[in-house]
Amino acid sequence: MTRTLVSLVVPCCDEEEALPRLWERFQTSAQLVPEGCELEYIFVDDGSGDATWRILSELADGRTDCILVRHESRRGIGAGLRSAFEASHGDIIAVLDADGTYDPACLPELIRYLDEADLVTGSPYHPEGRVLNVPAWRLFLSKTLSRLYRAVSPVKVWTYTSLFRAYRREVLEKVAWTSDGFLSNTEILIGAARSGFRVAEFPTNLSVRRYGQSKLRTLSVIREHLGFLGRELKTGISHRQFGFRTEGGAISPASEERRGWHR
Repeated sequence: MTRTLVSLVVPCCDEEEALPRLWERFQTSAQLVPEGCELEYIFVDDGSGDATWRILSELADGRTDCILVRHESRRGIGAGLRSAFEASHGDIIAVLDADGTYDPACLPELIRYLDEADLVTGSPYHPEGRVLNVPAWRLFLSKTLSRLYRAVSPVKVWTYTSLFRAYRREVLEKVAWTSDGFLSNTEILIGAARSGFRVAEFPTNLSVRRYGQSKLRTLSVIREHLGFLGRELKTGISHRQFGFRTEGGAISPASEERRGWHR
């Protein structure tokens, strides 16, 4: 029987405190993917200066369902996603933060939304979502960016910056992004919409980071988003006038051996 392989990507940077707890939640969860799916874990260590790589190596030791990717120096979350996606084998690729801000138990329902979409983004700012104990300044920044993107982007969703997502592999084979930082999530979402892929929102809860320290550099992130917003406004005008073509994506098409597992 053919079973769909889901690649679960977890970007990591100085997550020595979070990883054992996250792994415990993975192992104690009744189900992380829908029925009829197999699961592989892909952890990418983006130049951590703590014990993250050692812990990952211990957790993955002897397991055939774990792939570890390591950046020797810190390159940013966008670069980490690019490396992890290229290492993936699944027809479906899901992404989850390592810091406990989203609940892994929501993964099966998030993935099921792909029955009618090509990209599903976790959406705490959706009217049916919730935000729990996130600092007011962080919430204001993120919500303001989402409002600005709603005004200029081709897809109208409530949350543009969430890392918690599920993709059909075809999306990442076609859509490319330039940012190595936090902007990458927004670039992928808007690029997918411009390429004609179906985008859906999954209302969910966002909690304050449970373990470790945030890697977000606020001023740098704001500058990057404002620059992209300006370019996106121009792109939208150009698209309406001349049409739009997307170049090849960030990962190569999977071979038949890579596209899912057969049982």
